[in-house]
Amino acid sequence: MDRRRCKRINVDLPVQYSRNQIARVANLCLSGLNLITERFLAKGTIVFLIIGFPDEELKVVGEVRWSKVITRGKFENGIEFFFMDSKYKKIIKDFIKLQEMNPAVAVEQN
Repeated sequence: MDRRRCKRINVDLPVQYSRNQIARVANLCLSGLNLITERFLAKGTIVFLIIGFPDEELKVVGEVRWSKVITRGKFENGIEFFFMDSKYKKIIKDFIKLQEMNPAVAVEQN
């Protein structure tokens, strides 16, 4: 059973997190994202993210809810947004809406 509370879209966005580490966002929704990193992030870790959207960088704070190894030196991390400015929430909402209108983008729904 899928426990997600919101629509999640597959994306490929650059992100900078804690202490200038570089990663990629694999999918995104209003409540969080899937972060692909080269370092293990422990559950409960608070991360400061700068997400590279096409027209703007979004600065958000999130908490690692889970982490697993994909391959050697590559990790998949579920990040729940902890704090986000309402302006950034609107940008994400509009971005998701725009991507949903593009049939080339895979969208997961509840």
